[in-house]
Amino acid sequence: MLTDSVAPGQEEEAENQLFKKLTQLSQRHVNTEFQHEEMPLKSIPFTAADWTKVKKIYTQWRDGEIKEGNFIDKCPDIPEGKSYGDPEYEDMLYKEALPPIPKQFNRDGNSHYDGYYLDTLMADINFDGKPDVVFKIDRGTCDFGSASAGAPIPPTIYLTLLSKNDEYLIDTTGLISNIADSIHHFNLSVGDGRSHPELSFIRSISTKNGMVLISGTSGASKYTHEDPACCPSFDFRYTFHYYINKNGKGYAEIDGIYNDTQQFKIKLPYR
Repeated sequence: MLTDSVAPGQEEEAENQLFKKLTQLSQRHVNTEFQHEEMPLKSIPFTAADWTKVKKIYTQWRDGEIKEGNFIDKCPDIPEGKSYGDPEYEDMLYKEALPPIPKQFNRDGNSHYDGYYLDTLMADINFDGKPDVVFKIDRGTCDFGSASAGAPIPPTIYLTLLSKNDEYLIDTTGLISNIADSIHHFNLSVGDGRSHPELSFIRSISTKNGMVLISGTSGASKYTHEDPACCPSFDFRYTFHYYINKNGKGYAEIDGIYNDTQQFKIKLPYR
């Protein structure tokens, strides 16, 4: 989370500006009429053989990321009584281990691995009648953030694999990741770049009326100098629903609450 805050004596002005921006956005006209894709007449099941193919692609992608030095294979074991904050382990403080495919996912639908949570989302994103797969990786450092407290939380990774005939390919358009970036920029814009943007969490992906529906939660907050870390003076929380067609055109519906008292609804254009 960012560390800037509202200067003393400017709290009322900051609150007025934040809510004014939300009000202005709620009054904008956004085109919600887009060409919808024809839904396939017949759905194609996702089989065990498909899962094997998907796992292989994920593993190849993971190996490549580790080889490039972007991540490590596994966080090292720290002897009892030691921590990542100790000088001999300080170089591992911000290291991130990319999770392999687990033998089985936990009952809550995801798998924990060295500070990461790996989950999968499935929907027919390219409208070919067969489910596509999104690997959702909520990131964290090897020390689970204890020694690196205060460092920015790295954004969630969304690796999308699209079906093509009998194969699966990594999506190069970045559709899912672009949604997360769009929400992040919205949070910054509402606070004129001074808000504390929170991560956007995509909770579900589905198809509805010939559009891809991507839903999740996010928000932002602003602190005064007197605010404790737990409790900012100004914040807004919301759910978002993006409706995107096959060509990457669409819009977002945002439904939220400001300072736990005032509700707001906003529609945003997407490309």
